[in-house]
Amino acid sequence: MTKLFNLAKAIYYYLESSYKMWKVRRLQEDDLVYATTGNVRFEVYPGSKQQSPHDFIVKFREPNKRKRTPAHVHLIVEMYVKHVYDPP
Repeated sequence: MTKLFNLAKAIYYYLESSYKMWKVRRLQEDDLVYATTGNVRFEVYPGSKQQSPHDFIVKFREPNKRKRTPAHVHLIVEMYVKHVYDPP
């Protein structure tokens, strides 16, 4: 009986945490900064640092792959700042 209770408890916590992660992902707004001819998308998301209201996260996604953080973020930050202050 204890094993059945522990299994039900584990399933409950798994579903609860999955729902919380799904809810957080839905709240993230992205700003497409640039898309290459190979359909690689560079996106910017709001950051989570409470010390800075201007904090943001840069990610890129290749077709049929997951989002990743680029290795040379400073180039992307420069491109994003230029995009914000001088949009095409």
